[in-house]
Amino acid sequence: MATSADDLHRKVARHQGNRLLQTQQWDPAGRLQEQLLGRSDDKTTLLKRTYQYDAASQLTDIQDSRRGPLSYRYDPVGRLLNATSRLGVETFAFDPASNLLDEKNQQVQRPLDQDAKRNKLMDNLLREYAGTHYDYDERGNQTRRWHNGQQSRLHWDLFDRLVRFEDNRLRVDYAYDPLGRRLYKYSNAHHPHRSEAGSQWNQNEQARKQRELGCGFTLFGWDGDTLAWESSPAQADGASGKTVHYLYEPGTFVPVAQALRHQPMRLLVQPSYTGAYDIDQDPLWTHTPQALPIDVLAWYQCDHLGTPQELTDHTGQIAWSAQYKAWGEVKEQRSEWAQRQGLSNPIRFQGQYHDHETGLHYNRYRYYDPRAGRFISKDPISYAGGLNLYAYAPNPVEWVDALGLAKKLSQVGSPKDAQSKINKKQGPKDIVRIDSPEQSVPGSQWHAHCKCGSGYNLDGSIHDTSRGRISFSKKTIEWLNSHGWSIYKK
Repeated sequence: MATSADDLHRKVARHQGNRLLQTQQWDPAGRLQEQLLGRSDDKTTLLKRTYQYDAASQLTDIQDSRRGPLSYRYDPVGRLLNATSRLGVETFAFDPASNLLDEKNQQVQRPLDQDAKRNKLMDNLLREYAGTHYDYDERGNQTRRWHNGQQSRLHWDLFDRLVRFEDNRLRVDYAYDPLGRRLYKYSNAHHPHRSEAGSQWNQNEQARKQRELGCGFTLFGWDGDTLAWESSPAQADGASGKTVHYLYEPGTFVPVAQALRHQPMRLLVQPSYTGAYDIDQDPLWTHTPQALPIDVLAWYQCDHLGTPQELTDHTGQIAWSAQYKAWGEVKEQRSEWAQRQGLSNPIRFQGQYHDHETGLHYNRYRYYDPRAGRFISKDPISYAGGLNLYAYAPNPVEWVDALGLAKKLSQVGSPKDAQSKINKKQGPKDIVRIDSPEQSVPGSQWHAHCKCGSGYNLDGSIHDTSRGRISFSKKTIEWLNSHGWSIYKK
């Protein structure tokens, strides 16, 4: 793969290993204007997406050559009120704390009505939405939900991490590493044992139920906060295991490619340390890893948010595609080749992994429910991530939350782009200047200065703490985050 960027460090072209060329055009305001995907050896266009914005720079229309037109409308504070696509027209309403409201339970709000209890959620706890009812524990974790008479139960550990999900179909158990990253999920289908049918019938029926619901064991590996790989062992019914590696754009959660191998990950046996530790007996130090051949390499084609829209195979054909509802529910399509190879895509919004067993999206520190457009537990960084501890974002069209901690505008510019705007006095007035990394200082980053002389580094840490307290406004912090900063403040 090879990429090209313009003078403002914005990606304008990507040459993929399957001989496809993806190009991007930006408007004078730094907004993505067009995406094209075609073959690099001719002028054939496979995909085309164009983006249109209103006077407030809010995305209003997408013209997609495969999905048709998509349109969005917002309220005065930027919350999504309407989304239209081939999946239908979706309309939304919010209470003052930006909780999504169930339309059938809303009451008419007259201009002079003083009843403060109408049309809002108490404690930001969603009790009912779109025909589903919810219960919570005393810590604010969702513990039960009912839909069409079917009950699901969710269990949490002392660190407010989901450790078990169970309904009438299956049970799923989860475990996490010391950094809180999900280590594995293990699902088993419920099957009533029939002693009169015999052991072989029960065994076959259990295996059929496992296949039908996609149950089994999945192990996850991480590179920092990004999912590096997942692996599943061979099944009892003879189905082979598989390992999928995920590759991302550097320093982001935007996927570029996935590599599939029809074998499970080879794990090392941990020695039994009955005496003193011996580094010469530790397989982590004595084992030399080897690169194993892959069976399938597929390339991601993402939209303006970094959300996967298509996977293209080695011949440049579309192997997987998706049509999304506004808050992340998806309708998927896979080619016959992809189905034979076992190729699929669980990645959704940036940093989210779709669990087909539950319909939830694992979002690093929390779980997101795309049917309700919100998280199912409180924000672990509390109010540093926003006043509503369950909210995902004002709208899912322009915002992302790759860690499940705090929303940020999708990247509409680079640090160099932000520096150029400040130099031209086109940015927030409380930013005095933006400096690039100093080559003579190890670990130096892009940093934005306020009037006191201090400021924020690109990763959100404080630059030169001795200068004084940073006085950036909330809007300025959002502006910096939209240009590559990661500031979880105010």
